[in-house]
Amino acid sequence: MSDPHPLAGSLACPACRGDVDLAAGAATCTRCAKAYPVVHGVPWMVEGHLGAEDDHFETVSLDVIHYINHHKDPWRLFTRGVEEDALAHILAGLDGSRRVLDLGGGPGFYADRLRQAGKEMVVCDLAKHFVMKGSLLFPQQSYAMGDATTLPFRDASFDGVVCFRSMIYVKDLPKALKEIHRVLRPGGRLCFMDRNRWSPLHWWKYRTGQYNSTIGEFPFYFTQPDLGRKLEAAGFPDTRWTGDHVCFPLLFPIPSLMKPGLRLKASQALARLLPRFSFYLVAHARKP
Repeated sequence: MSDPHPLAGSLACPACRGDVDLAAGAATCTRCAKAYPVVHGVPWMVEGHLGAEDDHFETVSLDVIHYINHHKDPWRLFTRGVEEDALAHILAGLDGSRRVLDLGGGPGFYADRLRQAGKEMVVCDLAKHFVMKGSLLFPQQSYAMGDATTLPFRDASFDGVVCFRSMIYVKDLPKALKEIHRVLRPGGRLCFMDRNRWSPLHWWKYRTGQYNSTIGEFPFYFTQPDLGRKLEAAGFPDTRWTGDHVCFPLLFPIPSLMKPGLRLKASQALARLLPRFSFYLVAHARKP
């Protein structure tokens, strides 16, 4: 008798929110009978083709997969050595969270770091190449292909949700935040880290034409007041901002060349002086 799928009892139909039964190589909704494929153990919980944005995601993901296949340390593609510090503080924000969803987690590099720290990780991403490659790289964690605005999980399925640099690719952020609120258990924690629109570096890159993608373009980056309002509207009344834990890569190159401990202290000092202009915003929210 084969072991049950690690996501058995957790999936929900994106179309009708019915429970999903995982059996015989398919994920079938018990309410509307819609069937979703399960490819090499990964449920593809997306309805049809998403159009130009889907094509963009797949093109980008293939480029990343090529990088992963040809470099010994692909972790640096995602971090450039500066986000280990932020990960440590986000991990602290997940204190008490056992089962955690990495939303927009790509191949799962961040999730693997959290898994090594004792979390039970589930990675959900819209790009099928990411989730398929990740399931081969990190078989110890679970993967599902899904859309942030119609998460394929049952209510109250997770103790924590993390979003590492992924929500700029979501056009309907309020809807995605409501979905995150839905899949969190009462008392569950959301840790959100993404680009700060008020960062001088982001502004300079935009003005010099370095941000030319139609998805994730500079105008979609976040500001603390706007993100705070969206979080509150989604059901997260109290948000803690940890700007003093955010690194300033490239804008202040010296911290990026320091050892992690010294880099963190320098970053904290810079962020206290310029909290609204940090490279990343880091928000910690809790579902009541």
